[in-house]
Amino acid sequence: MDTTYVMGNSNNLQQARHNEQTCEYLQQDPRFKDWIVTTAFYSTIYYIRHKIIPYTVAGSENEIVYQNFEELYQNFKREHQSRHQFTVEWVSRNHREVAAEFRFLFDSCNSARYINYVVTKTVMDDCVKALSKIKEYCIR
Repeated sequence: MDTTYVMGNSNNLQQARHNEQTCEYLQQDPRFKDWIVTTAFYSTIYYIRHKIIPYTVAGSENEIVYQNFEELYQNFKREHQSRHQFTVEWVSRNHREVAAEFRFLFDSCNSARYINYVVTKTVMDDCVKALSKIKEYCIR
């Protein structure tokens, strides 16, 4: 197993907060809207992981507890599904309260990094709001 992605739950929360602090810092300079969107998305990834881990599957004879995201991903992913795609799908099925915001962040980040590299102030502001809503949902 690739241990690069194996993080305990408290580490997920620490990484989420670190990414969020970076996002806040970058907001001081409007030239970095693409990175504001990117750090907002990566913050939410780790807030979501904090919310879903540990994940327990109750079985007829015993239960299985997934203690980190990588275990969950490896056991539930579809063939050729990236970690980000898996998370978008997982959130849409299991955390509908923030599914639209998470999908918006995923799409906005993907566009900012790989498609058009241009982020409007409106999109940036909406991404920061989405981060705030997802954070509140995940740490309550």
